[in-house]
Amino acid sequence: MSLHFKISKYLLPYRILQFKRKWKALEHSDPESVSRYQFEKIRQVLKHCQRHVPYYRELFQEHNIHPQDIQCLQDLQKIPELSKDILRQQQERMVSEKGWHFLREQLLTSGTTGDKISIWVNPVARAQEFVRYWLFFQRGGYRIGKPFAEFSSDFFIDQDDPLQVLFHRNPITNQLLLNTSYICQENALQYLDLMRKNKVLFIKSRPSSLYIFSQYLQEQGARDLGLQCVFTIGEPLHVHQREVIEKIFGCNVLDFYGHMERVVALSECTHGRMHVDEGYGFVEFQEVTDAASGNDDCKKFRLLGTTMHNCLMPFIRYDTGDLVEPDDSKVPCPCGNRSRIVKQIYGRTEDVITSQDGVTYPALFLVFNMINGIKMGQIIQDDLISFRVNVYPERELFDAVQEKELLYHLRKYLGQNASISIHIVDVRGFEYGSSGKFRSVISFVRNSWACPTD
Repeated sequence: MSLHFKISKYLLPYRILQFKRKWKALEHSDPESVSRYQFEKIRQVLKHCQRHVPYYRELFQEHNIHPQDIQCLQDLQKIPELSKDILRQQQERMVSEKGWHFLREQLLTSGTTGDKISIWVNPVARAQEFVRYWLFFQRGGYRIGKPFAEFSSDFFIDQDDPLQVLFHRNPITNQLLLNTSYICQENALQYLDLMRKNKVLFIKSRPSSLYIFSQYLQEQGARDLGLQCVFTIGEPLHVHQREVIEKIFGCNVLDFYGHMERVVALSECTHGRMHVDEGYGFVEFQEVTDAASGNDDCKKFRLLGTTMHNCLMPFIRYDTGDLVEPDDSKVPCPCGNRSRIVKQIYGRTEDVITSQDGVTYPALFLVFNMINGIKMGQIIQDDLISFRVNVYPERELFDAVQEKELLYHLRKYLGQNASISIHIVDVRGFEYGSSGKFRSVISFVRNSWACPTD
């Protein structure tokens, strides 16, 4: 997930300030007040779904569900869960027939599950996302306008030659975008010099990208660089990654968990607790059996979320596919935030592609979002120059033209002499981890920074 401060995209200043004031108050409110706010928002969403969203109109009729029958948050369990499979099949029928279509924005899920799903958001949902990040960054001391760096893939990936575009600076927001595709030992100090010239105080990045960068800086003898805070997003942050990053940059790391679907957000406070952002979406914890959770000593719960703000494409009881361990100790957090706390997130871990030049690509799966006709994609690296690409195509939409375009984008990163074979498969043709989870990137090239896989 990436958020760039493009002022033109956030044209609801009153709604932004309203969200910020209310959500800040919710962090210090009692559970009953939080539930009242959530239920009022969800009741409006349910009425909208019945009237204007084809998928939910039919679902409510089929199960004899009426919005007025939902009298409290617990009553939401009367509504069937929304799985990723259903979303993939019904995504066009989940878009509202009413409102904001002339200002809507299409987002594509990042692809860590291999699925390319269109998510439509209205300006209210964009304001929601802006405020969520704004409050999160403030915990680390950030204020809009302070010098800020971000390691990014999606901004650079559609460039003709992404390996030649090292950075992009936005002077209006004082934001420095750094190309993750350029991370290698030879460029580490050049990145560091860019950060120093721009007087960067904060960094946002995927943990894997920042960990690799930190390893290179450590080899160069750099440490305790004196930043104010580092923000990690987009994938699980491992303990060993946090330790190295904090040592190199000399500051705290605050972690964020969210989804393109705009239903769940969890964010870390300065005391190391991962809080549920109760104003963002309604979060449910559904306990799973020992077999499903891996038969660990701790209890694991499926993470479900319900839309509270994006009526253009609302999700009710959406299963994120991730497992969490909630903190049920009831011990207050020293930060003063009274929202629910998650002790552990068991998310997906992607491998990192390494080129023969030593350059690493933590988010190469994004190339699948650029090609029409691909439902799911997977990149498998056998050695430094050998790659297998599995493609599950949409019927009659993926042909020789799309295959040539996919190869073009892959070779921009992997090199013209790389051996790349493309295989057309169905869902049974993908390779899976030992736990049965799909991974869009699998690499058999091991690095010192590689995280444990399943």
